[in-house]
Amino acid sequence: MTGAEDDRDVTQFESWAATYDSSPLQKRYFHPVQRVLLHHAASVAPDPAHVLDIGCGTGSLLRRARAAFPGSTLIGLDPAPSMLRAARARHSAAVRYVAGRVEQLPFPDAGFGLVLSTLSFHHWRDQRRGLAETGRVLRPGGTLVVADHFATGWLRPVFATAGKRDRMHTHREVDAMLRAVGLTPAGWRIAHTVTAFLHGSRHRACDRACGRACHRPFLPLVALCTATKPHGPATGAG
Repeated sequence: MTGAEDDRDVTQFESWAATYDSSPLQKRYFHPVQRVLLHHAASVAPDPAHVLDIGCGTGSLLRRARAAFPGSTLIGLDPAPSMLRAARARHSAAVRYVAGRVEQLPFPDAGFGLVLSTLSFHHWRDQRRGLAETGRVLRPGGTLVVADHFATGWLRPVFATAGKRDRMHTHREVDAMLRAVGLTPAGWRIAHTVTAFLHGSRHRACDRACGRACHRPFLPLVALCTATKPHGPATGAG
């Protein structure tokens, strides 16, 4: 992504801040993905001392994360000032919101046991550098969970036609980026499908609507990527 494209993305989110949480997309798109991500994150990293949400926006994920991680310190990072103002207005002082970009995280090394990113990865200016920074702030043994659109299945030609393949990568490409920055890929799973989106619900409703189990989900829309930082000398609280 170029700097101009990145600035345009931030400008768009600045203009959306006031109405972002009331968008119809929240119930059909963002909230289902957040629920799947949090359920998965809690299963693979059940008790992190510190949780970072990259691209936190208005704090929607972190408001739900309190129930999943009641004993954790929650921190959100976003480059859009208006989004952060909206997040602070909706949240208690127990959650810390920080202005910044993933390519230069304003945190010390090995400070987080869990790092999350929900539908922001394709907005990162430099995805490989952002992953490297994420690895830097993860403690050894820490976990990264990213939910986003990836260029797999039917989405690959769609993104290629739209000229978005520089942002939307295949699973293999993302795994290669993770390994290149010292993180270990730990699996993929579907987070949301077109069928579930159209029916305004998650995979159980998809089962009822299409009459089939979602072991083979129809038209995957969002996937979860999980990675871990290899164990080593403890350097942070996590």
